[in-house]
Amino acid sequence: MRRAMMPAIALSLAATALALADEPQAPALKEPAYRSAHPLYFRVAFESRDGRSMLGVLDEGDGTGKGYSLAYLDEKMNNDLTSVPPKRFPLIGNSPETQVLEPRFSFNGPFGKSGTAEYTLDLSFLALTGQALKPGADFNFFWFLKTERWDYMFINGQMRFYASAAEALKGKPVVLGGKCAWEIASRTEQDKKYVSAALKDENGCTLRIIHFLRSPAENPTPKLTLLKDGHKVLDQKMEFG
Repeated sequence: MRRAMMPAIALSLAATALALADEPQAPALKEPAYRSAHPLYFRVAFESRDGRSMLGVLDEGDGTGKGYSLAYLDEKMNNDLTSVPPKRFPLIGNSPETQVLEPRFSFNGPFGKSGTAEYTLDLSFLALTGQALKPGADFNFFWFLKTERWDYMFINGQMRFYASAAEALKGKPVVLGGKCAWEIASRTEQDKKYVSAALKDENGCTLRIIHFLRSPAENPTPKLTLLKDGHKVLDQKMEFG
C-alpha cells in the first residue's frame, strides 16, 4: 500500500516544482552608486493597496560625512531605485549665506482603491545637531498627504532606518494612507477636568492640519457638538491651530 502511494507523491512534488518555476520572479534590486559609505534604507507601505511597499534610501550627496541630502525611491515599485531621478532636499533661506537644506522630499504613491496622491516626508531629525544616525533606531518625522481636494499634515511620528535593503524589507515600514484612531486623554487641574483628543495614525503621527483646496465660501467649517444626558450643551464651529 505504501509503495503504491509513492509515485503519486512524487508526481505531486514534481507538479508543485513546475508551478513554482512558472511563477514570475521579482527582478533583483537595482541600486545606484551611492556617494556615502553609510546609506540609510527605509520602507514605505500603502495600506490601501494590500500592503504594497516602496523602498527608499537616504544618501549624502556630497560624500560621506557631508550630511544627507538625497533620497532615492523605488517610486515605480519595480525593484529599481534608479528608474526615477533622486529627490534632492530643497534649500531654504533668503541668501546663500543663510541657506540650509530642508530635509524633505515628495513623491507619488497609491491612495484609496485606485487613485494616487502626493506624499511628502519631512525628516526633521536630520536638522537636529548631535543626534546619532544609528540604523535600526526610530527617528521623528512629519508627513503630508495631498489629494485632489485636501491637504493633510501629520506630525511627530516615528520611522525607522536600516543599514541594508534586506533589513529594510523585513523591518518596520512607514505606513501612509492607513487607518487613524482617536487617542483621548484627561487631566484635572484646580478641580477642573480637561479632556483632549488627538487623531493618530499607525506611525504615532498626530493629525495637525486639514486644508480644503477650495475657496473659503466652498469650505464649510465643521461643528463640534457636545451632549450631556441627552441634552445639547455645546454647539459651535471648530477651530484648528
